[in-house]
Amino acid sequence: MYESLFKSLSLAGPSGQTVLLLIGSVVLLATTLTIWIRSTYQHIISDLQRHSRTGRPLDCSVLQRILSDANDAVSNQSSTINPLALIEMAFQSEMRFMLMGERFVKSSTGLSIILGLVGTFFGLTIAIGKLAALITQDSAAVQDFTALLTDGLTQALGGMSIAFGTSLVGILAAIVLTLLGVFANVAEQRIATWNYIESYLDREIFPSAVSNTVDNIANGGGAILQRATTERLEQVVAQFDHSVAMLETSVESFDSALQSFSSSTREFQEFNRHLKDNISRMSLCFADLSEAMKQQSTLIRRSDSPSP
Repeated sequence: MYESLFKSLSLAGPSGQTVLLLIGSVVLLATTLTIWIRSTYQHIISDLQRHSRTGRPLDCSVLQRILSDANDAVSNQSSTINPLALIEMAFQSEMRFMLMGERFVKSSTGLSIILGLVGTFFGLTIAIGKLAALITQDSAAVQDFTALLTDGLTQALGGMSIAFGTSLVGILAAIVLTLLGVFANVAEQRIATWNYIESYLDREIFPSAVSNTVDNIANGGGAILQRATTERLEQVVAQFDHSVAMLETSVESFDSALQSFSSSTREFQEFNRHLKDNISRMSLCFADLSEAMKQQSTLIRRSDSPSP
């Protein structure tokens, strides 16, 4: 079975083999990137574990960037510190190529299927073109029509081989990449790495920032906090007054709209009553007209009948 499959794929020709080579390259590149990205994330976790356990300097530039930004935020006494935002910004700056590779791995399954479909439509186009040229060929003008028929059918079958061969290889590549994503998911490894770094920051860096904030409040920062709270409360009250004024304006507009609607409804009722009266008058007129036409018809029949 495998020998016949390889023979049928060998009929694909240079164009079909190019598509098959692209699908194989996507699978190979996605597999290589998956192994490299997972090992890089694991190295980041190991480096942070060694730094936390022994205090040795960090080797990863992204960890150095994260710890530097975290220490700057603590020294500046920032009121809102988002560890996840610091981690994401550092990875976007220092590990941009790896994140791009992760996006490629994520889209490699769909890319292999699309390449298979491209080969399918390309092969079907070739096969239909060869068959159309063969059918429209004038057999009387060709000396060896049997050889021409054989050559045309061979080329058409080559196009069909491209179509079904590339589809088969694309689906098999999608299955392999799907299984690779199930058992070696790079996104899950990235999330695990970010969670570990975030827990380290919450445990080692940010508790000192919280204690310093508490000390500042105890040493006289309470007045500043109270003044800021008062200003914020005044802003909230001013916004609430503005909202109440807007609501009153909306209620007045709605009341005016209701009055206009009521006036329009009365006018519509009056128009409906007049229309009903006019229809009644028209009905009576039509009844009178019908009665007059019946009488005129009776007179005409009597005048046409012979006298005795």
